[in-house]
Amino acid sequence: VAKANEEQQKKVAAALVALGVDWSDGPAAEKGALTVFMGEDYALMAGSPAQIKITVKNTSKSPAHKVWGRTKSDNPMLDGLDFVFGKIDAGQERSWTTEVKTPKSLPSRWDPVTISLKSGSAEDVAEGKGGVISRGVPSPGFEYSYTFSEKNSDSKLSGNGVVDAGDFIELGLKVKNRGEGASGKTETTLRAEGENERIYLKSARHNFDAVKPGEVKDAPMSFEFKKADDEGKFKLVINVTDADSGAVFSDELLFTAGEKHAASEDRFPPAIKLSAPPPLRTTAAKIKLDVALTDDSKVEDFYAYLGDKKVFYKNAGQGKAAAISFEVELEEGSNILSLTASDDKQMHSSKTFIIFRAKEGQELALKTAVEGK
Repeated sequence: VAKANEEQQKKVAAALVALGVDWSDGPAAEKGALTVFMGEDYALMAGSPAQIKITVKNTSKSPAHKVWGRTKSDNPMLDGLDFVFGKIDAGQERSWTTEVKTPKSLPSRWDPVTISLKSGSAEDVAEGKGGVISRGVPSPGFEYSYTFSEKNSDSKLSGNGVVDAGDFIELGLKVKNRGEGASGKTETTLRAEGENERIYLKSARHNFDAVKPGEVKDAPMSFEFKKADDEGKFKLVINVTDADSGAVFSDELLFTAGEKHAASEDRFPPAIKLSAPPPLRTTAAKIKLDVALTDDSKVEDFYAYLGDKKVFYKNAGQGKAAAISFEVELEEGSNILSLTASDDKQMHSSKTFIIFRAKEGQELALKTAVEGK
């Protein structure tokens, strides 16, 4: 508003008046004249709209004109929100409410939010601080199994359990939601390296409106195999994606031409389970995590990253299950902790957590310690 040209300012002022905001000219507020009231903890729930209300009081003996503010936060959803208060008479309060629409993929996290107020051309006349707690919902997770059968115009090559040039192959996929939450619109796709030249896809996409936890959906795929690569192999890439939650399972199947193929196979990525989730906010310099890994075959590697920095690695010992305990040193502010496990079939699964470490001695740190949040 402040940077708009004269004509734009008139239009904006008229729109604000229609919203009950007095955007008339007048003296700007002096520093210390305004007090900001923010909620202790606003709550956001994944997939649901929420309202954030901020109130400003003029504690001086003179009116303050064209008062507005903009938020700052590590959380992109809460950064750069505008709150417009307009003219605030001496001793009076004005409030503004902004609606925040949250996606179903919203992760659980806690973030401090700061709003800096301006009055006309005067910058930073007042500041307010608060916090917003975001609550994610249980997310889906995927695994699948497949059956593999081939037909060939040459009867000697049809159904012989070997991948031959000219085979028409039916890949019968069964996709299962093994997560705790239902998926939204879910897409299963088949992609091939050397598509059309070496692999001609016939049926390569299936969409489902939703997949409940434990539910299995059929996604039959088919393609024609023409020729292998220079090493005598061909690769298929299968992706299962939930558009709402952002959950993705990507897998690669590698076959060798002229060799026997498995008639069926189960494809389970490793499962990652924590004895307790890390805190959303803490004053601790370190946190300890106890992780249980399970797989239908063999768990191989486990990684932990803080941002783009690897903070822990362990070879899980080639068993179907592994128990891992480790500590992570947190940085002040928001920490993005990612855990990844892989198995002997080169399938991966991951979990991500956002942890806020409050600076010792600050008001937010003291409050966090008392609340234990």
